[in-house]
Amino acid sequence: MGVCWNIGSMKTFVLIAAVGALLLAAAAHASAKPAIRVLSSPPWAVTGGDAFVEVPAVGRVMVNGRPARAAFQPTTDRAGRLGLVTGLREGRNVIEVVNRGASAKLTLINYPGGGPVFSGPHQSPFVCETHAFKLPDGGTLGPARELDCWAPTKVQYLYKSVTDGQLKPYRADGPSAADVAKATTKDGATVDYVVRLETGVVNRAIYQVAVLARPEEAVSPLSPPKGWNGRLVYAFGGGCGAAYRQGRATVGVVNHPEFGNDPLELGYAIATATLNTLGQNCNDVTAAETAMMVKERFIETFGPPRFTIGWGGSGGSMQQNLIVANYPGILDGIIPERSFPDTLTTLASGADCPLLHNYLSAAAGWTDAQKSAVVGFPSYDHCAKAWFNYLPRWVSPLGSGCDATAFVTAQEGGGVAGSLGAPQTRRLYDPKTSPDGVRCGYFDNAVNIWGRRPDGSSRSPLDNVGVQYGLAAFNHGLITFDQFADLNRRIGGFNADAQIVPQRMRADPQALHTAYATGRVNQGIGMDAVPILDLRSYLDKTLPPDVHTAQTTEVARARWEGANGQSRNFVSWTTATRGSLREDMAGSDSPMRVATREAIAAMDAWLRAIAADGTAAPRARKVVANRPRTLQDACFDTAGRRHDLSSSDGKSCMAEFPSHADPRMAAGEPLARLHLKCALRPVRADSYAKPLSGYQLARLQEIFPDGVCDYRQRPVGQVRPAGTWLSYPEPGLYRPLPTR
Repeated sequence: MGVCWNIGSMKTFVLIAAVGALLLAAAAHASAKPAIRVLSSPPWAVTGGDAFVEVPAVGRVMVNGRPARAAFQPTTDRAGRLGLVTGLREGRNVIEVVNRGASAKLTLINYPGGGPVFSGPHQSPFVCETHAFKLPDGGTLGPARELDCWAPTKVQYLYKSVTDGQLKPYRADGPSAADVAKATTKDGATVDYVVRLETGVVNRAIYQVAVLARPEEAVSPLSPPKGWNGRLVYAFGGGCGAAYRQGRATVGVVNHPEFGNDPLELGYAIATATLNTLGQNCNDVTAAETAMMVKERFIETFGPPRFTIGWGGSGGSMQQNLIVANYPGILDGIIPERSFPDTLTTLASGADCPLLHNYLSAAAGWTDAQKSAVVGFPSYDHCAKAWFNYLPRWVSPLGSGCDATAFVTAQEGGGVAGSLGAPQTRRLYDPKTSPDGVRCGYFDNAVNIWGRRPDGSSRSPLDNVGVQYGLAAFNHGLITFDQFADLNRRIGGFNADAQIVPQRMRADPQALHTAYATGRVNQGIGMDAVPILDLRSYLDKTLPPDVHTAQTTEVARARWEGANGQSRNFVSWTTATRGSLREDMAGSDSPMRVATREAIAAMDAWLRAIAADGTAAPRARKVVANRPRTLQDACFDTAGRRHDLSSSDGKSCMAEFPSHADPRMAAGEPLARLHLKCALRPVRADSYAKPLSGYQLARLQEIFPDGVCDYRQRPVGQVRPAGTWLSYPEPGLYRPLPTR
């Protein structure tokens, strides 16, 4: 049984490197194998009062000086024993194994099952929604019963019907044996297609885990389900919204909108939680914490997986990339779809669209081609109709991302965490009528990370001082000087309430530092320690226009290469799309679904090869050395056929899927898109492709009195990340998670 917690160190982070040795795979680190290991979580991040551990083969197991309440079973090689230790107290615990006067010890730090561990003070208000979370049989988890939105865990069973191929509730009297389909797992075992679906609450999130198992199986971490192939897929959901709520649905562990039940019927376990859908709560630190805690719960129920594969698109890709960079070890390999390297720089680019549309919608004499050249996207509508509609949910504190009615505790039998049974109304923020109300923007939603300004609003790193919008279009002769100058004179910015004002935005210096130091800007450091298969359904040409344009895959690749000197752990697959994204997801034979099945198989093979590598090479080197030779950048045509880009067919296929840009790239920012705020230089006539007259130069100097962006210099405020596994004990304060 492999070790689940493969916490790799980022090269310069001494703290994590020190504790990482406790958590690496036994085969790779046999000489340094500790006497006691926690297999369900890092030993310094145990939750819920229990932990699945490995202890020496002989000796008396003590917990805090008393005999352990656990049944132990020998490991396969009989070199140790496995058991679920329960009854841990909050805070520091000591496990000790005593044998003939000798002893081995390990300190565990236990946190409440309701959290938090490292995400900081719980968000308030926070609406419990267990009463509204629908289960397959039509029921719910019922009303929340404790302050952290807890409700009793429910286990239900579904089966795939031979009659109609659908997953149906497995009733108490059972379906007829003839109507239960069979499933063949990845390892070749044939089992009944019966799914065990567990739904419960950890970290105030509603989680779900699905795995092939019959009702009569007494599953435990010492006796995993026979239908489980030993691998875990963790699913992450998209979007980005500030909602102050638990969430009424997960992205799905059965009938998933993008991979259906394809992994499940191969024996993979699937897990996710409501706080792993960024559209329900856009805070990647809380998402990482939730994934860690759900995975711990999974291991304590079924045992450690051989490896955990991250999966998810859009906001789901952001979570995967940020978890790998900032909380390594939770995911062993990732398959980000329609990917963005992080949330913050995506938001910063998209936030330009309301500003650009505000100007261009009223400007006279601009053609659609000129507008498109300025925004950089495949068309102007990608800015005016796609990103323009997303941004109010992200930036505005004025309530567009919140459900105003959700702040009444007594509504529909729900409650607000921390005040159950005591109806309250929390008004949403309004600068005039409710200045102390709940602010619903992205930064306020994650105020533990960003900290507060004196007026109570969250600090923000948004900035556009010196940005020359439309610079590439001007240099290429696509827009006139007067258009270029007037655009930049009138573009404006956002105030603290995300309202457009004539002045450009100036980033809060502390927020800039926080953005880089805490890893909210994913600079690529440490991303080489996991295999990445970037799967993109090509949406640049779909109608209505979609925000998931192809250049963001190349942004990610540029960052990984810039930070690590190579990107051989990164493979990109692009698929044709039949109609809209929704239509494409619905077809089991669509190019994306075909690519999805192949991606899971490819990632599985890659991770198995890494696990079998018994050398002492660093993890990053093993990832590259064990990448299957057949796994190359590729293009999937409309028939779902894969063409490696090294072939002529692949090059021809990929020519149909050109990459574009975004507003900041169209303003001269390099592909890696790491500049939240640019360093400035004086306006000079020789910086432009066309000669400027004295009048024109003076006009630009008036528009840019502080200078224009100099992207040859490093971003203002950029620092290396302060480390991995950071915690946020209070808003605006970060530090490494205590390990002792």
